[in-house]
Amino acid sequence: MINKKHISPRPEFEMCLYTIKGCGAPFFFILSQKGGGAYPALTHTQRRIIMRNKNIKSYKKKNGTTAYRFKAYLGTDPVTGKRIETTRRGFKSAREAQRALDRLRVDYDTNGWHRRNGGQIRTFGELFSAWHKVHAQTIKISTAGQQKKLYEADLKNDFDNIKLDKLTPQYIQNFFNGFAKTHSTIKNCAVLLKMPLQYAVKMEIIDNNPFDKVVLPKGQKSQFEGTVNFYTREELTYFLKRAEKVDQKLYTYFWLLAYTGARKSEALALNWDDINFDKKALRIDKTLAYNPINRDLLVQDTKTKSSVRTISLDQQTIQVLKQWHLNLQKRNFKLGLGNTDIVFPNKFNRYTTTSVPQQWLERIYGHFPQKRIRVHGFRHTHASLLFEAGASIKEVQIRLGHGNAGTTMDVYAHVLKSRSNETGERFAKYMDN
Repeated sequence: MINKKHISPRPEFEMCLYTIKGCGAPFFFILSQKGGGAYPALTHTQRRIIMRNKNIKSYKKKNGTTAYRFKAYLGTDPVTGKRIETTRRGFKSAREAQRALDRLRVDYDTNGWHRRNGGQIRTFGELFSAWHKVHAQTIKISTAGQQKKLYEADLKNDFDNIKLDKLTPQYIQNFFNGFAKTHSTIKNCAVLLKMPLQYAVKMEIIDNNPFDKVVLPKGQKSQFEGTVNFYTREELTYFLKRAEKVDQKLYTYFWLLAYTGARKSEALALNWDDINFDKKALRIDKTLAYNPINRDLLVQDTKTKSSVRTISLDQQTIQVLKQWHLNLQKRNFKLGLGNTDIVFPNKFNRYTTTSVPQQWLERIYGHFPQKRIRVHGFRHTHASLLFEAGASIKEVQIRLGHGNAGTTMDVYAHVLKSRSNETGERFAKYMDN
């Protein structure tokens, strides 16, 4: 405890009487306005205590209580050449503040400034922003938007304000133990924690990735898990007949999905120029995506390079598309709208939002109750019926735009399993002939 009393008799000097608890009798400390020095009677221990404590100041909080803070100079940033100064506040006593200052200086001397700021990165929220800014340059805009939306929805409340030096494996483990009890999939959220922390290690913001020691639990069973998400030939025929009675655009859209295996967003991005009616061919080279950050639609490249493809169309599909094109032109003329190059436009002749096809599907089911599948199920249906028609793995792979045959086999294993049960019979029939 230091008590300071100004007793300067001359303006060019600052003479103070210090009383330090535990350091013997009071002593004088003299500083000139030009820098000066200590009075010779000042001991080294007394001088050190005063110099240490001059950085610590008290202040009044809003509730009227007294707290302590310090502002300390640590050195020079080797990258920017700027002074490294830091401020800490909220200490209950000067001694607590001094201990924190001592630890900070020792930590800086041992590890360097990057452990402290990493470019002013102290919390996981700051780290996520820095990582996502870099990562977004390597992925599609829509994917970056979806990642940020997922972080804000599921992780921000628990991780945004936590300091990196307080983020332990146990904290992360406890979070996922609870998260898994109410969510069917946790891998996407896990990636949004693991990848920023890996980035922090590479940037030397932290020494180790606490996520490496976490064991991800299994999430809850999805409501769709175990359900068959495709139609048989008879079920598809029944569905399309009912869809035609509801709306021709809906009928054409789901027909196209079932007869080409196109992804829902690939179909929504189609222009009439992508359809060659003479050659009976469909060119798929783009997809429609929703950006949740800007809340707008983007026409962007397909999911993968292998997704860019030209597929053949049967005559029935050509007729269905021609009829819809004619009716769309009639509709636009009746409403006073100009012609549009979009195959499945909304009522304003603009691209249809990617969430709408599920609403279309629910509309059909509302009129004609039947077996329910999801929109992506029509892509599964196309693959299933191709296999049943005798198409090879390679043929299905190319038509669906899969990068490798392994993806085709993994996703549609249920079809291969049903066919394997008939393998013996097919072999016997072949031998008999």
